[in-house]
Amino acid sequence: MKKTLIVLIVAVITIAGGIWLYQNQKSAENQKSAENQKSLVIIHQGSWFGDAPFYLAKEKGFFDKYGVKVEIKKVEEAQVRRQLLSSGGADISAETIDMAVLDFGAGVNGKIFMALDTSLGADGIVATKEINKIQDLKGKKVGATKGDPPYFLLKYLMKEQGMSSSDIVFQDMPNADTAGTAFISGQLDAAGTWEPWLSKASERVGGHVLVSSKDAPGVIVDVAVVRPEVLANRKKEVIGVMKAWFDAIEYWKNNPNEANAIMAKEFDLKPDEFADLIKTIRWDDKDSNLSYFGSIDSKGKTFDVAQKIIDIAREDQMISKDLKANEIIDLGVIDKIR
Repeated sequence: MKKTLIVLIVAVITIAGGIWLYQNQKSAENQKSAENQKSLVIIHQGSWFGDAPFYLAKEKGFFDKYGVKVEIKKVEEAQVRRQLLSSGGADISAETIDMAVLDFGAGVNGKIFMALDTSLGADGIVATKEINKIQDLKGKKVGATKGDPPYFLLKYLMKEQGMSSSDIVFQDMPNADTAGTAFISGQLDAAGTWEPWLSKASERVGGHVLVSSKDAPGVIVDVAVVRPEVLANRKKEVIGVMKAWFDAIEYWKNNPNEANAIMAKEFDLKPDEFADLIKTIRWDDKDSNLSYFGSIDSKGKTFDVAQKIIDIAREDQMISKDLKANEIIDLGVIDKIR
């Protein structure tokens, strides 16, 4: 009788343990399933038209094609972007490499995994007629917004010529538009700015574009940053986002008028206005991504650009963290589409 009772107790414990284990496994599976059903939240600067193919990809069903549910949100403020990435309110962020470096320096955990668009004339340096090369900026009053893409373009080009911040009389401007207007009005000898101020440089007698991002391709690049947890747990979907982007670019190449009309409406622009704006950028397709990122054995230009931007940000005390390009760039996603 005693032996039978012991057997029954053991059996009950075993069954209860099995039920508990099954329930926990199901709970984990359900949680993972629920996680996978959630939309990936993609954020980008609301005014930046370079991110428009995300909207085209959604409109034409390219995300659905790869089994990815997405929600696209427009965010302008850096602090809001950082808060969303840190809290899990956003999964992927479209931003320039310099913006990403500043985000990582501020404590955001993320990985750069693909290039979206490359500035080919949208950013640049305007200058007076006496200034015809970067070295001519020595001793001149130069304005730019510290931390903006034109600022990093300026510092990147100065660094290439062996120049430092002390070589110029730098004036930090509230924004790139203010820098442009200050140059036109004669308050500055040169300014780091963007369109439409590059085109307006000639409104000042002798004013001209000293150099633009077209002369330094690969420096001002809009990239996609993903949270590490998303990359680890939802990598297939992240790969799907990349493939959908590539499909959108191919669709635009083959159907430019229709694609421009779809994308223009997201920025309250007319299709012809949108078509004019995108002349200053190149959307990065599969081939340009493979070239820009390279491989483990042969790393692409993105690593060199990112490291130089990190060095500039540290030298100018915009970040204190000792970041390394190898640590903030991930090749795992691009490797899956070779």
